Amino acid sequence: MLSKKNWTNKDVAKIYPEKDNISEKIQKWREKKRVEGVSLKFVLNRYNLSVLLVVFGILLLIIGIVFALIYRLNRFSSPDVVFTSVLISASGLGISLVGTNMIINLRRLGMYVLFACVAGLVLSTLLFILNYPKNWYYPTISYITIVYTSSIALLILNAFVNVVFNIIQDQQILINRVPIKPKTKKKLWFKRGKQDYTTLYNKIKEIDYSKYFEFHNSQVVEKYWLYKPFSMAIICKDKEITYNLVEPKITQEEYYILEKIHREIRDKIILKEAKELENKEELLFKELVSLLRKHNYDLSVESIGKLWYYLSRNFIGYEKIDSLLKDPYIEDVQCNGYNLPVYVFHKAHGSIPTNIIYEAEELDHFVLKLSQKANSQVSLEKPLVDATLPSGARIQVTYRNVVSTKGSSFTIRKFSEEPITPVDLISWNTINAEIMAFIWLAVENRKNMLIIGGTASGKTTMMNAISFFIPYNSKIVSLEDTREIQLPHKNWLPLMTKESEKGRVDLFDLLKAALRQRPEYILVGEIRGKEAITLFQAMNTGHTTYSTLHAGDIESAINRLIYDPINVPIAMFESLDLVMTLSLEYMGGNVARRMTALHEISLDKRGRITHSPIVEWIRSDDNFTKIGEFGKSRVVEDIGRIYGMSYYETIGEIQKRAVFLKNLTEHRPYTMNELIDKLNEYRRDFYGRG
Repeated sequence: MLSKKNWTNKDVAKIYPEKDNISEKIQKWREKKRVEGVSLKFVLNRYNLSVLLVVFGILLLIIGIVFALIYRLNRFSSPDVVFTSVLISASGLGISLVGTNMIINLRRLGMYVLFACVAGLVLSTLLFILNYPKNWYYPTISYITIVYTSSIALLILNAFVNVVFNIIQDQQILINRVPIKPKTKKKLWFKRGKQDYTTLYNKIKEIDYSKYFEFHNSQVVEKYWLYKPFSMAIICKDKEITYNLVEPKITQEEYYILEKIHREIRDKIILKEAKELENKEELLFKELVSLLRKHNYDLSVESIGKLWYYLSRNFIGYEKIDSLLKDPYIEDVQCNGYNLPVYVFHKAHGSIPTNIIYEAEELDHFVLKLSQKANSQVSLEKPLVDATLPSGARIQVTYRNVVSTKGSSFTIRKFSEEPITPVDLISWNTINAEIMAFIWLAVENRKNMLIIGGTASGKTTMMNAISFFIPYNSKIVSLEDTREIQLPHKNWLPLMTKESEKGRVDLFDLLKAALRQRPEYILVGEIRGKEAITLFQAMNTGHTTYSTLHAGDIESAINRLIYDPINVPIAMFESLDLVMTLSLEYMGGNVARRMTALHEISLDKRGRITHSPIVEWIRSDDNFTKIGEFGKSRVVEDIGRIYGMSYYETIGEIQKRAVFLKNLTEHRPYTMNELIDKLNEYRRDFYGRG
C-alpha cells in the first residue's frame, strides 16, 4: 500500500480483489474516474520523470553518435563537428545518467564513480573516433579533464533536477491533472484549536466506511466488526472456510497523498514522546491534519478517516495483520513463508486461511519490525527469535531462508487482557461445575496437580483458571518463559526467563530462586527438562505446585517424566495427586476444548506408579461422568479427613459448590475482582470466619 512504486495496473487491481479478469476491472476503474471528472493522463512523479530523462537522454546520445558517424563515413570532419557531436552526446549521456540515478538511487560516491567511468569512456571514445587520423592533437590530460569535468557537471545536473522536482512536487504542479476533489462539496477548513482537532477526530470514527468495502461472496458464514468502523471480518465457506479481512478501499488520489504523507511522517518520527496508545493516535492525527493543511489538500471527512486508519495501522499497529490481532476470537496468527496465505486459529472454526499474503521483501521487513517491537533482534546470524510483544503476545519469527526453506515466517500467540476464569470454562463446557468444584476443594487443600495435553489444548489457560481458587492472601510464585499467567492476587510474584549475550536465566534457575521466597503455591508455565526434578522436590518438601506438560495422555506424560532427558525418580511421584488431561476436539465442524480425563496418581506396594480415573469426558453426548462412578476417590477421602467430614459429606460439599458455580455462570459477566470477592465470601461462610 505504501511502496514507492508508481501507480501500476497491479495497484489498481488491488482495489478490485475479485477473481474476475483484471483488465476488465481496470477499465471499470478508468470509467469510474472519468465520471468523477479526474483526468487519467500522465502524472508527474519521481518515477515518471526519471523514465522521461532516461529516454530523452538516450535519444540525444544516439543523435550525437549518429551525427559523428555520418560525418566520419563521409570522410569529413572538423573541430566544429567534433564539438557539436561531443556536446550533443554529452548532454544526452548526462540526462540519461541522471534519470538512471533517480531510479536506482545510488549513493553520492557510487554515483560519482559510475558517472566518471561511463562518461569518460564514452566521450573519450567519441573524441578518438572523430580525431583519428586527423592532425588535431589532444593530449592525455585532455581526456582526463573530460572525465572529471563531465562527472562534476553531471553531479551538478543531478542535484539541480532533484531540487526542481521537489519544488514541483511540493507545489503539486501536475501535468494534465485536475486537483483532488472531495466527495462532498463542502470544504474542510482546519484550525489549530484543540477543540477542532478533537471534533474532527471523533467525527471520523462515526462515519460508516462499509460503503468503501469491496467484497462479494454469497457463502458468508458470519461477519463482525474488528475495528469499527474501519475493518470487518467476513468468514465464508466455499470449498473451505476462509477468513477475509475487509478494509476501506482508497482511490488513486488518496493513494498518492497517503504515499507522500507517509514518507513525511516517517521522516519526522513523531511518535517518540507518546507513551499511551490513545496519545499516539491523537498525535498521529494532528500531524496528518497539519500536513494536509500544509499541502493545501481539500478532502472529505471520509477520505481523512481512511488516510488516518492506514497511517495508524502502519505506524502504531502491526500493518496488514493489525485488525487480526484485535479479533477477540483469534488465538494465533501464523505466516509460513513468502506468497502464502496467513493462517489464524479461530475459537469457533479452528485453523483457517485468510486473504492476507506477504511478498518476499514485505515479509522480511515485517519480521524485522515485529522483532524490534518485542525488544529483540532477528538477523542472518540469529535467524530464529522467541520473544514477547508489549501486549504480552508470544511471538516466534524466522528470518529469510536460513532455517526455513519457505522464507521468513512468524507466529503470534495472543495474550488475553482479561484472563479466563473458572466460570468461563464452565460456560464453554470445557469442564462441568461438579468437576470444577472438586478442583476448588483440591486447590484449597493444597493438592498438587499436573495439566497435560497437546498443542493449543488450553493447558496454561486451565492452570490460570484454577489458580483463582488459591486463597487470596497466599504467597504465589509463577515461573514462565513468556508471560501468560494473570492473577488478581496481590501476594503474587511473577518471574520470567531471560536470555542475553552474557547468559541465560532459565526455569531451573528461577525455580531454585523461587524456593527461597517461601512460596505456598508455585506455578510453572511448562516443564521440559531438569526443572521437573526440582519441581517434584518442591512437592516433596511441602510446596503446592501446578504445572503443564506436553503429552497426549497420562501414560505418555509419565513416560516423558521418568525417562531421558527429564528422569524424575519414581519415588517422587508419591507427592503428585492429580493429572488433568485436556484435548482440542473437532465437533460438528467447530473447534472445542475439553477436559477428557482427571486421574489420581499413587504408588502401589511395589513402588510402581498407578493412576485411576476420577471422571472422564463422554464424547457421544459431550458430557462428563459423575465423581464416584469409578470408585471412591483418595483425594476426596483426604479432604474429608482434613475437614472432619465423611466421604459422602465431602461429596455433598462438592455438590453444594457446584450449584454455587452454576449460579455464577448464569449471572455473568463478572469482573476478575468481583469473582474473587464472591469466592472469598463463600469461603468465609464455609469456614465460619468473618
